[in-house]
Amino acid sequence: MKRWVVTGAAALMALFLTACGGTAEVDALRAENASLTAKNQTLQEENRRLTQALAEQASGQTAEETDESSDASPEAHNPIDDFFDNGRYWDCGTTAAMRTVADAYSRAWETELRTLAEQQKEALLYQEDRDLVDTFVRAVEDQADCMLDLNAFSLADLEAAPGEARLAAAGTLLGPVAAQSRAEVYRSGYFRLLYACGCPEAFCFDPEAAGRELDEELGEEIVRIRGAAES
Repeated sequence: MKRWVVTGAAALMALFLTACGGTAEVDALRAENASLTAKNQTLQEENRRLTQALAEQASGQTAEETDESSDASPEAHNPIDDFFDNGRYWDCGTTAAMRTVADAYSRAWETELRTLAEQQKEALLYQEDRDLVDTFVRAVEDQADCMLDLNAFSLADLEAAPGEARLAAAGTLLGPVAAQSRAEVYRSGYFRLLYACGCPEAFCFDPEAAGRELDEELGEEIVRIRGAAES
């Protein structure tokens, strides 16, 4: 607002100067006009800097709020992924140990999906809707069951007959790869059901219990991994 007042005063002063002659009073008015013009330019520059600073600040806050919102989502942060992604178990040296960890990851998401489905069905009024949830879970199970044979496509010679011969040709890496794929199927199914029905997420996964179970299953392997990490 101050910028427009100064600008208007400068314009009126210029008009007045045009109407007057070259007297001492006119000279004084010209000097005042020059001073007002300089002040006007200073205010305009200050306004430009403040506008730019406010825009940058607003942009930074928006990006930060977006990042916080993204990080708060259950897909970005959940107890299962937080537990398995901390590097405590994935650095296993043998395929057997990798399979053990991947199986545990898959079981965790499968259990989470089934628990969520039961919670959803309790909240639904109509049997048709509850049947739909059951149909969805069966479809996820069917997809998960395909992962063993599907992953063999990339690990075995497809000239080998489907079934035991192809699975054997895929080698020992097939186990952990297929288990990880099963886990991703159940994980995806969980979030699809969660967002479709809008039920608040409440994970039943217990990291402490899962850690004890995995430590017991891995036995000497986990001792070796932690010893290597400490050294």
